[in-house]
Amino acid sequence: MSKVSDPSPKILLVNFHSTMNAGDLGLLISAREFLMRAFPFCEIKVSANWPDEPTYTENGFIALPSPWSLSGLNDGTSIAQQLRKFLLTILQLGNTNSRRSFYPGVDSLRSAYREADLIVSVPGNQFYSSGRFGWPFPVSISGTLLAHRHKKPLVVLPQSIGPLKRWWERALIRKAFGKARQVYLRDDKSMELAEEIGLPMEKVNYSPDLALNLPAAETAQATEILLNAGVDLEQPKLGVTLISRMNRSFDSQAMQNYYAVVEKALAGFSKKHAVQIVFFNQVVGPTSVETDGIPTALMVNNLRAQGTYVSHIDETLTPSMLKACYGQMDAFVATRLHSGIYAIGMNVPTLFIGYLTKTQGMVKSLQIEDDFLEISVLSEASLRKKLEMLWANRNEKSKKLTAVIAHARQETDRAIGLLKKEFDND
Repeated sequence: MSKVSDPSPKILLVNFHSTMNAGDLGLLISAREFLMRAFPFCEIKVSANWPDEPTYTENGFIALPSPWSLSGLNDGTSIAQQLRKFLLTILQLGNTNSRRSFYPGVDSLRSAYREADLIVSVPGNQFYSSGRFGWPFPVSISGTLLAHRHKKPLVVLPQSIGPLKRWWERALIRKAFGKARQVYLRDDKSMELAEEIGLPMEKVNYSPDLALNLPAAETAQATEILLNAGVDLEQPKLGVTLISRMNRSFDSQAMQNYYAVVEKALAGFSKKHAVQIVFFNQVVGPTSVETDGIPTALMVNNLRAQGTYVSHIDETLTPSMLKACYGQMDAFVATRLHSGIYAIGMNVPTLFIGYLTKTQGMVKSLQIEDDFLEISVLSEASLRKKLEMLWANRNEKSKKLTAVIAHARQETDRAIGLLKKEFDND
């Protein structure tokens, strides 16, 4: 038994990406609240792919580099160079000799593993097939595997896993998660995949996305932001988030079709119902291919040229502020999953456009799968039909969401109870 049951266990959060993704940041904040309910006096550090962002300090986190950042994946080097540096880095991080010194970044993370009483894989969706050869999947999973190398207990907070197209990716997940003390998965698709790849299901539990519990900012602040952006609060409003072009994980033709379909559908819907379209930037970095504001600005300009009533909240907002702003919408169209999570958390009826299996699994688990479309088969007709149904039934859907969120909170409470029981911390 580790010292997790002590009054102030040291916890290292691993696999975090960037605070410039409002979904990731909201999950990080929610993960801290989750852990502090189980271990009230814990000390938390976070290993991050982009550890130098000022938002960590602003939110009271101590950030350390991750294997990703230490291996040069933020430097724009070739995959061959990244692979060489990764192999050297992982050998150094796996060296358990406390007297051996390497260089500051490696030493700080290695010390954090040695000193931690518990390693926790952050909530989200870090592990899915991408790229032509599956790179950088081994880098991402290494942060979790190092917990076993340092003989520390591992807990996996509510995640989605998959899709996993390659046998060795499944084998690495099985090796990493199979030895965990507790694994929490947040959607049906992931639960099915866990059983399929042979995870010990007695350790695997369903728990809803933790960001459903994220507190919203003050309404007055949100309305001021919306007014300054030209939003008429007296008129009906449809909130929208787009997804950036991302990387080679997504088919370029499907993405081109997605932007064209959404633009046409929103223009027609706005004209028919005299609805304002209010765009938000859910992800603002850390790289240009991850930045939603780029395709959003283009669509906003195109819609304005057609005479559509459009506003663009083109600024970086905290997760809590985004959630408060989304709460002022009458309905929402979310391609970024956590924009939809924040919106339904404010009882705003939301149409989810899914780009990975996580979205489909999530809406099914929350029993709101009627409000879902798959991005790979998106058409103007299907989007308009779903939008019309959402708008016509928005009052009833809003009432249903009250019960959905209440049940999700009960499930989260149950997960906290299981975690406390696992480490005798009742």
